[in-house]
Amino acid sequence: MFGLSSVVSYLTFIKSIGVGFFIALIYGLLIILRKILPERKTLVLIQDVLFCLVSSVISFIFIFDINGGTPRLFIFFGEAIGFFLFFLYKLPIR
Repeated sequence: MFGLSSVVSYLTFIKSIGVGFFIALIYGLLIILRKILPERKTLVLIQDVLFCLVSSVISFIFIFDINGGTPRLFIFFGEAIGFFLFFLYKLPIR
């Protein structure tokens, strides 16, 4: 009665993989930005804090929109899988 149906759970999992891939894309852009800008500890700290804030806001909005604000463990696993799938391929920015 209060649980999710199987189809909704599968679709939410697939969408969470996409969200994780999108977050990894943002991180990839930060890697490119770090290659361009001079390496300073304060810039790296600011970039890391901004990335954490942006990725947590994206995850929060996704969970709130898709699942009515109820966090499920498979959503976090899906985001992690999407994030790591992005970095499975050899990127030319390394």
